[in-house]
Amino acid sequence: MTASTTPLGHTSAPRTYVIDPDWVRSFRRAIPVLAGGSGSRADDAIPLTFPIALQPNPIPGLNLPKSAVIHGEQRFHYFTPLRVGETVTVVAEVSGYKERGGTVFVTLTTRGRHADGTDAFEAQALLLYPGDRHPNALQS
Repeated sequence: MTASTTPLGHTSAPRTYVIDPDWVRSFRRAIPVLAGGSGSRADDAIPLTFPIALQPNPIPGLNLPKSAVIHGEQRFHYFTPLRVGETVTVVAEVSGYKERGGTVFVTLTTRGRHADGTDAFEAQALLLYPGDRHPNALQS
């Protein structure tokens, strides 16, 4: 695959969410992690990995299957805390893409912004699609 046909640098359209307290509580029950320092009450504390729930829109030119994915790693960097009730807009970018030995390695960087335009977080995920379990990752 040549560099001109990879989805490297492709981005999603923005998707906006309002962080609902019931959504946060449900996430916290499903994924037991330490809560971050956000929210005014313990019930509103947002888990540090919550940005994975803020799914971006699809990225044009990238057709990755939901099955057969292996999460190689995830990283989260907060510029400011997320808070229940606030509006956050997310955009994802293919920040890394390579094929090696039949495995596709895709790094997705998702950025979240507060309603006032300030940066909220940046999350990176390395996804691996091994062997014959992945189709061609590019849409035609």
